[in-house]
Parts: sequence; C-alpha cells; structure tokens
Amino acid sequence: MNKKVKAQITVYAALSVFLVITLICTCIRSAAVSASRVRVEMASVLSMEAVFAGYSSELLEEFDIFALQESEQLQSVFLQYLKKNTQTAAGQENVQPGSRTRVTAGSLDSFTYMTDDAGECINQEILSYMKYGVYNIPQEKILQQQELEKQKKQSEALNEITQEIGKCEETFCEQEEAVLGIIERTGQISVDNALQYVSDVKEDIDLYEEVSGEEEPQDVQDFYKRNRTALNNELEEIQEKIQAALEQTEVYENQREKVQKQAEFCKSKAEQKKEQFSDDLYNGLMQDIDSFIRNDDRNGQCDIEAVKNALYADKEGIETVREQMHGLPKELTQENSMQAEEVLYNLEECLPDLNGEELVSQYSAINVPQNTEGLKSVRNVFKQLKSTMVERITGQQVSDKEIAYENLADTLYQRGAQKKSESISNKVLYNEYLFMEFASYTDYLKEDKTLETQTQKQLDYMLEYILYGKTSDEENLQQGMTELSLMREGVNMAYLLTDSEKKAEAYAVATSLVGFTGNMAAVKAAQYVILGVWAYGESIVELKQLYRGGNIEPVKTRQNWKLSLQELLSVDLNQEYSDEKGLSYEEYLKMLFLLQNEQKKYYRTMSAMEIRMIELGNTDFRLKNYIYGAQSRAAFKIGTIPHSYEKTCSYHYG
Repeated sequence: MNKKVKAQITVYAALSVFLVITLICTCIRSAAVSASRVRVEMASVLSMEAVFAGYSSELLEEFDIFALQESEQLQSVFLQYLKKNTQTAAGQENVQPGSRTRVTAGSLDSFTYMTDDAGECINQEILSYMKYGVYNIPQEKILQQQELEKQKKQSEALNEITQEIGKCEETFCEQEEAVLGIIERTGQISVDNALQYVSDVKEDIDLYEEVSGEEEPQDVQDFYKRNRTALNNELEEIQEKIQAALEQTEVYENQREKVQKQAEFCKSKAEQKKEQFSDDLYNGLMQDIDSFIRNDDRNGQCDIEAVKNALYADKEGIETVREQMHGLPKELTQENSMQAEEVLYNLEECLPDLNGEELVSQYSAINVPQNTEGLKSVRNVFKQLKSTMVERITGQQVSDKEIAYENLADTLYQRGAQKKSESISNKVLYNEYLFMEFASYTDYLKEDKTLETQTQKQLDYMLEYILYGKTSDEENLQQGMTELSLMREGVNMAYLLTDSEKKAEAYAVATSLVGFTGNMAAVKAAQYVILGVWAYGESIVELKQLYRGGNIEPVKTRQNWKLSLQELLSVDLNQEYSDEKGLSYEEYLKMLFLLQNEQKKYYRTMSAMEIRMIELGNTDFRLKNYIYGAQSRAAFKIGTIPHSYEKTCSYHYG
C-alpha cells in the first residue's frame, strides 16, 4: 500500500515538473516572438525612414515640404534596409539559439500620393511647417479676416437683393410702357370725323328732298351712299381703337401682376438674408419693397382704373351707336328720309359722349417723354464700366502670359470630395504660407507705380492663379477684380441706403427718367438701380487705388466717399485718390482665400508648385508622382517555428 502511494506521488511530481517546464518554455518562446516582433517593427520603421529620407531636395528647398519621388527601386531599397536593420553587429541575422529571426519578405504598398485624399496631404505638410517651423499667427489678424468675411457675405446678400430689385424695375418699365400704350391708343379715339360724316349725310338728305320733285336725283343718291359708307367705316375704326386701348389695359394689368410677384420675391429674399443686415438697413429695404408691392401711388397723375372704366363705357357707347347705324337706310327714298334724319339726330346726340373728356383728364398731367430710353442710359454706364474694368483700374498693360500645360494637379480635383472644414486659424496659417511663397499683382509694382512685365516666369500672378485657376494672368486678374468690385459694391450700396442726401440725388434723377407717369413705386425702383450703378462706380474708383498700391477703408463713410453722381453719369472716373488708412490689396486677397473652397485651393497650390518646378527646368514634374506616405509589410520566421509572422507599419510626412 505504501509503495502505491509513493508511485502516485512520483507520477504527480513528474507531471507537475513537466507542466512547469512547458509553461517556462512557452513563456520563453512567447518572449522570443514578442522580442522578434519588436525587432522587426523597429527594423521596419527604420527602413521606412531610410527610404523616405530620399525626399526631393528641390521641393524642400523651394517650398519647405517633403515628398518622395515614385521609383521602381523603392521596393528593393526597402527590403535591403529591412534585412540590414535585422542583422547583428557581426553582419548576420539574429542567431541566438532558438530565436533566430529571418526576414522572408518585405514590401511597400498602400501608397498615398501628394495629390490624394482631396489635397489633405499638402495641407498637413504646410500646416506642420508653419506651426512648428517659422510662424505664429496674431489673433488680431484672425479677427480682421473674420470681419472681412462677414462684410463680404453682407455684400453678397445685398447685391443679390438689389439685383432682384433691378429686375423689378425692368418689369416696372414694361408696366409704364403699357401706360404709354394706353395713352397713345386712347389719344387716337376721336369722333370728330364721324360727326363730320353725319353732317355730310344730313346735307345729302336735305339735298335729296330739295330735288326729289325733279328727275331721279342719282347724283345725290351716290353722294349719300358714299358718305354713309364712310360714316360706317369711321364708326368701325373707332370701335377697333377702343378695343385696342382695352387690350393695352390688359397688358398693363399683366405687367402689374408681374411687378407684384417680383416684389414679393424680393421681400422673401430680404427676409431670408435678414441676419446679414443691420436693423436700419433691413427696415429701409422692407419699407421700399412694400411700396413696390402696393404699386398704386401715381401722385394723382394717372388713374389707370378710371381710364379702364371710361374705356369700357366708350365700348358700350360705340356698340350702341353702331346698333343705331343699322337703322340708317342704305338707299334714300321719299318714305325713309325722315327715318334717316332721326337716326342721324340720335348719332349726333350719342357720339360726343365718346370724346372721353373724363378719359383724357386722367392722363392730361402726364408729360410723355420725347426720349423713352429711361434708365437705359444709366444701365449703359454700368455696361461701359464693366467692359473696361481692367483698363480703368490698372491704367496700364498687364501681363499677357498664358500656360498650356496638361495634367497639372488641379485637374485631379473632384467635386464633392469635401473633408472636414479647417479651423479659421489653420486657414489663415495656410494662406500666410501662400503669400510667403508666391507673388500677386501688386508685387510687380515698381516705385513709380508702373508694372514690371519682363519676368522669366510662366505666370506672374500666381496667387490670383491659385484663387481662380485660369490659364492666363489677365483672366485671373479680371476674376479677382470682379469679385472685389462686387464685394465693395455691396459695402458702398449699404452706405448709400443710409445717406439721405445721396438717396435724394438718385431719386431726383430717377424721377426725371421714369417719373412721367407719376408711379412713385417705379421711381423708387429706378432709384435703387441708380444707387446700384453708383455703388459699382465707387468700387471701380476704390479698386483703382488698391491695384496701384493704395489702401481701402473697409467701412464707407461720407468723408471717404469719392465719386459724385454727376461724375458717374458722365463716366468721369479719372480722378486720382490715395488713402493711407485701410487695408491693402494683399489683405483683401487673403480674405478671398479665406472664403475659397479648401480642396480647390490645395490642388491649385500644387499646380502652382508644379509650374515653379517647370520654370526651374523640371519639365515633367508632377506632384501626382510624389509619395506622401506608405504602408510596409514584413514577413519573418523565428527559429524553427514553422509559422510565418507578418508585421505592418505606416509612415507619412507632415
């Protein structure tokens, strides 16, 4: 019995020792595998760093960014470094007993190119350089850019509404043309000729009665028939003129309805944009728009409703007259001559009622203009300023350079590939980098304000190119001028709407151009058109000094207003002004960059870099061939373990 117990203890001890030894061996093997994994991971990271250390020195020198040129040798170079970094100091792979690490394969894949990820690669590189390299952004600069951004949004909202009011004025113009049509057609309604024909027919009847005892008075009968026909035709013509005038009143009503719909649309637009305006500006807009909707105040000069009622009365009157005309015999006889005289007597009684004295009195106060162009002259001023904008603002020949390169980075931009929007501080940092690396129009102004055009560059105005992406300097410059002029137009319009003196000037001109019908709503709409053109003209004067190295004050006041209404209407914008206060062209350009679509900006930045590298002689340089980051895969075995292990690592610049 004791021997059996001792045997059981011996077997139990053996099993316990075996389990302990197994556990120890497993721990040792696990530690060896973990250590090998760490060694391979470190080797992979070191190998990737070694590969990515072959970045383009030209890109670093020119733009302070890192990028690795794509090459067929990258895979073999990585594997070479991987094996080297897993070797011992003796130059052999780890040869510790039981833990010999052997790299069996290594590769780079999942490459991220500079043009991938909606341009985020270039953004991160630039932000890394600006944040940790050279630049701290002042808080006041951020606030200034935010204020300009707010101002631009208000300008866009106000421009949108004033454009709709301009359409309202065009409809008003068509409405007032309909009024002129009513006046013209009612003015043609006259019964004088008809009364003369009635008198002639009466004379024919009298003559017929005098000669009726003699031979058949054929000549008198012919006179009677001819004059009767002429009278009938005249009455028919009067009826047609009355009908034409009534149709013109329908045209007027249709135009009036269009005015009301357009005015209501303006009102809804203003309500949608309410947050963009001050209370005074918003209330003034709504008050004026409400007057467009009412559209019923003609200052006592012309009551269209009364004209319409009078025309309907005339229509009934002429129908009665024509009905009576059927009672006038077509041929005179002794028996019907008295009937004919009775009909003519009734016609003489009824026709004068169609003279329309009440009708004429409704528009007698209207001074119909000899020149019916109205606001066309003002709109022509706007068209003239817009078509000659570049010449007026610069006053000199600008760069005529143009590029025709294919497959630049901006061709890879995809609409809708939006990323999370950057913070305002990051946007400002990115924009500061652009202004450090690239030039704008005013960078080429010499001390005498003339423009340097003899450069060796493919494009001179690269900042404008990044903003608008056109292939020529002139197109990019014009796009910038258009955007800035619209912004300043909105600022100027907001000021004009609060300046009672200038509003009165515009109202006086509007009255002289479209006030002939006395419609105060039409005059008010025309006033807005004139104010809009005036605001645009002032923006041209401002940009003229901005593009010559001067400044513009962001807020408009009576003191810094330049252009008079008389100068505008005579297209006299040749005055020279210079303000030291305000913001420069560069600062306004930064504001435009702040509002630009971020992905477009990233891709055009890369295109600008490509153009610079082409200027330096690298004609085939394209950032789509340069790598920003990659992933590595390393396969390895440990000792005699048949299982193969794999380790992945990732690396990127920025």
